Amino acid sequence: MSEQRTFEWFAERFGKITMSQRINILLGGHVHNLNNLLKTLHWEQEKATPDQIREAFEAETRIGDNSEAMSWGKRHEEEAITHYELTRNVQVIRAEFKVHRLWPDLVGDSTDFIECDDGTLTGAQQFVCEVKCPFNPDNHKKTLRYGMAVWHHNQTQGHMEVHDLDKGKFVSYDPRHAIEEQQIYVQNIERDLVWQKLFHEKMEVFNDHFRNGTFYEHAVSKATDGIPSMF
Repeated sequence: MSEQRTFEWFAERFGKITMSQRINILLGGHVHNLNNLLKTLHWEQEKATPDQIREAFEAETRIGDNSEAMSWGKRHEEEAITHYELTRNVQVIRAEFKVHRLWPDLVGDSTDFIECDDGTLTGAQQFVCEVKCPFNPDNHKKTLRYGMAVWHHNQTQGHMEVHDLDKGKFVSYDPRHAIEEQQIYVQNIERDLVWQKLFHEKMEVFNDHFRNGTFYEHAVSKATDGIPSMF
């Protein structure tokens, strides 16, 4: 199993729609962004050399290292998972990168960990779990008060979709919180069938464009006498 944020893990994700950022492009529906994603995936899958993949990994690593917020999250994620296990008396599974059952060469995901229903490593029912360690402590406080922010919906639902599981958990962790019991927040999440339907519809169209080497068309403007605008 490739450890998260290693080159091996990065290479597994390279050339795929993942649930952290590219999923938002797919579901956002903006034609320009969708076409750029098609071009990017074609290049990553068909033209990128091993040296270029390595360069892309090193560039992404530098961005993460130079971002205070991203560095904070990386430093505390493992601590958050350990805290979760200890406070709930469970064992969790570090998840491998998994490809989608219908689009294995286009869609993949690596959730932060998987928990079984009986707290062991071999329980029958499993839950995908997403962990956030916000740099801004106000974000954790807002989560404690209002629950998971809406912008995490695509990612958490994407975990369940790729792993084909009906339940998930969202975890927010901040060791700086003055009240120890509130340093970790856990929210149970159910699979959203409306989201699932939308994802499949969007992926079917995207997959057709990818296979056929075609692109999404821009809306026709009356000002251009029926001629679609270009990229």
